Amino acid sequence: MVRKVGFLVVVAISLGLVLAACGTPAPAPEPEPEEEVMKAAFVYVGPVGDHGWTFAHDEGRQYLEANVDDVETTYLESVSDVDAEARIRDLAEQGYDVIFTTSASFRDATAAVAPEYPDVIFENCSGFLTDENMGSYFGRMYQAKYLAGIVAGMTTENDKVGYVAPIQIPEIIRLINGATLGARSVNPDVEMEVVWIDNWFDPPAETAAVNSMVDAGVDVIFTGTDTTVPVSTADERGVWSIGYDSCESCDAAPDLCLTTPCWNWGPIYADIVEAVRDGTWKRDTIYRPMSEGTVVLTEVGPAAAEGAQAAVDAGWPGDDVFCGPIHDNHGELRVAEGECMTDMELICFDWYVEGVNSEVPEGVGCQ
Repeated sequence: MVRKVGFLVVVAISLGLVLAACGTPAPAPEPEPEEEVMKAAFVYVGPVGDHGWTFAHDEGRQYLEANVDDVETTYLESVSDVDAEARIRDLAEQGYDVIFTTSASFRDATAAVAPEYPDVIFENCSGFLTDENMGSYFGRMYQAKYLAGIVAGMTTENDKVGYVAPIQIPEIIRLINGATLGARSVNPDVEMEVVWIDNWFDPPAETAAVNSMVDAGVDVIFTGTDTTVPVSTADERGVWSIGYDSCESCDAAPDLCLTTPCWNWGPIYADIVEAVRDGTWKRDTIYRPMSEGTVVLTEVGPAAAEGAQAAVDAGWPGDDVFCGPIHDNHGELRVAEGECMTDMELICFDWYVEGVNSEVPEGVGCQ
């Protein structure tokens, strides 16, 4: 009898264990919500293989993909000003969250499309227009051009430097002026020759511009266009050059290229996309200085005059480049001593500083 009772106890305990094991399982933890995928589109004025302006912006796009989670990007290259509005509108229709239009020449097209798509954020490079869902972004490239001008002013033997200039807009006038002020800060005899090609990307015209200036005695060539053609052409002619846009510009002429003012767009793109994602984006005109890393000047090359790197390191002009006294190229005092130009005056630049052998056509500025 005792053995039977013991057996029943064992069975009861076993059944209890089985029933406990078969009880309602603990609820599984809920999966973490997936981060919303942000879709960003880029509209380029040139081809990504230009090794200049568009190449640098595309490096920024790739930085965005590599450094911000859950971002998808696309781009349109070689978009003309005529087609820009339709192409931007098409991207908005496709549901992109952020559309970056990477040229000042796309400013008006961006401003025309933005009000039609209030749920899309539009950002225009080198513009100044903003709206409820439209901002602008740029960097103070004139600061790096000023420092490159110091290198050019120390290196030139003929006191003649030249600038291959694309489109006659305030942005380019500002950069020419910055380079000229830098050169004349160390060599007051320097004169700046300017040849306009009226295009961002035109290798044959860029080559012709360099050749015409070299034939006229220019021995340092600044490029302001979207390619390295002026750098390589200057090398073929045996004169020095200053690159632009991409920090690899001097690779086209490593023996005679002096330095390169260049762009680092990635952090700006990352910051804007993150702000859109977390709801902190606001209409703004971003204008970042060299100290924040958007604008870079590469190390001065061995072809530069002795002491050029030290002069660059010590050559920052104080508050900023465009502080008085500054005269224009007709001798008129434009910025008084103790005063500095405002950002809006810089954005709307429509005159040349002393030393520039060119004239600004009517209609250039913020009309």
